[in-house]
Amino acid sequence: MSKKTQCDKCIFYSEEDWCEFSIPEVISSKDILIDMKNHTIENYNCGYAFGKDTFEKNKENITKEELKLSIVEKNRINYTLILNFDTLNKTISEILETVNSLSFKPKNIICFGKTIQGDMVAVFEKYLNIPWKANKILPHINEQISIVSSVDTILDKYNSRCFLYISEFDSFSSLDDLVNQIHISVVINHIYGIMLYNKNSLNGLFMTYDSYKILGSDKLDFFYDTNKFFIKNPDCNLVLYND
Repeated sequence: MSKKTQCDKCIFYSEEDWCEFSIPEVISSKDILIDMKNHTIENYNCGYAFGKDTFEKNKENITKEELKLSIVEKNRINYTLILNFDTLNKTISEILETVNSLSFKPKNIICFGKTIQGDMVAVFEKYLNIPWKANKILPHINEQISIVSSVDTILDKYNSRCFLYISEFDSFSSLDDLVNQIHISVVINHIYGIMLYNKNSLNGLFMTYDSYKILGSDKLDFFYDTNKFFIKNPDCNLVLYND
């Protein structure tokens, strides 16, 4: 049986606005068909949908607003943010302000760099209410090895499903816009794989752990030269944010 979402049976549907979450407006996949006449989305299971009948049976236990907040939280993208302190060129205060202003905050943060100092750790402890880890790396360790080491640490320690690597903030209009774009791609459009902001840079790399595990023994080759990797592995699912 094909997947289908019957929007007019959802508690968040109205004839005026269709969807309180604006899901039809941000669906971009060519495989997903929006049928305005019949109020359906074909080939799509909506993670934000909740039946009107089910809500009516349970409305004494939960308000619509409480339900809405619960659904938003359930669909929050679950990721680890990896930050390269050596190339961000931002003060600790600027980094904290950027992270704390995110609409979808990371599950946890890993920072690495040759320039990480004890006073930075103290500031993070005081102002960041997100689990984090700081790794001071040796002078001979490069960016690629540091990323692999960080991801391997995440896989062993944290319960997040994907990671976002940032080496510069200034490459994007804002980090918040970038994370929102990832959220729309993964959570709403169900696009999975390896996502790059720029084919020639690791900055903005987003990857699920399933994709990372598939890299296997080729993972360092991927981080050293993404273009060469995708030529060698044409079947690997690559998504460019700006496409």
